[in-house]
Amino acid sequence: MASKSDFHQMPAALAIYSTFGHMLSYQGTSLELRQVDGDHDSDQESDEDEGSSDRDSDNGDEMNEDGGGGGDASAGEGTAGSDQGGQQGDGGVTEQRYRIRSTKFTTVPLTDLPPTHPYCSIYDAADPPVRCLGWLFRSFTAFVKWMVLRYWCRQEGMERRRVLYAYAGLDTTRYLSLLREPIDGHKTIDYMDWQPGQGDDGRERLVILKGTKATDTMVAYLLLTYGLIYLYTTEAPIEGNTRIE
Repeated sequence: MASKSDFHQMPAALAIYSTFGHMLSYQGTSLELRQVDGDHDSDQESDEDEGSSDRDSDNGDEMNEDGGGGGDASAGEGTAGSDQGGQQGDGGVTEQRYRIRSTKFTTVPLTDLPPTHPYCSIYDAADPPVRCLGWLFRSFTAFVKWMVLRYWCRQEGMERRRVLYAYAGLDTTRYLSLLREPIDGHKTIDYMDWQPGQGDDGRERLVILKGTKATDTMVAYLLLTYGLIYLYTTEAPIEGNTRIE
């Protein structure tokens, strides 16, 4: 668990997670939240190899947990683990490095975001954006949910598989609506690519279709990225069927 001094310096969402994270594990490794001090490596480096760098492969999107790009251009680069943030208007949030398992991430002060960044209007100092894996997440809570769905999901007896994908186009009305608008009855996880392609602002989203209720026995979600829509599920395949029609 975090030390008393570290606990009181953390944003509320991280402090709450630190009270129970040490009781969670993935593949035998603790998911305890640790503060990283004096570490000037980038957020992209890792102590372990989780697989290939193919983010949307048929083998479960395996990649290094700390693989990906070289930082978040939209959030601005600074010295990891420093107190460069914490300026007036940041609500006490500083640019601080943390790690869960081998995954390192950095909290992002409001003043580190460009004034026109879409996360400025929804900034919450109690649950601030974090920079990790080449992406900027709108909050620490969104980051943890994303990691559970995309990486910390390969437990014994459960298989996550991609069952469908389709290209909708970056500028189609229906795709943009799914990508940016609230979706009644479903939870969404929003984040941004640090280096978007031409004609794309880098926004990506997970739409959780199933798996948020205590009675749910499987998980299903959509991944929206670069005009593509992927459907993933942990539901066991029906004999004789290899994909959803």
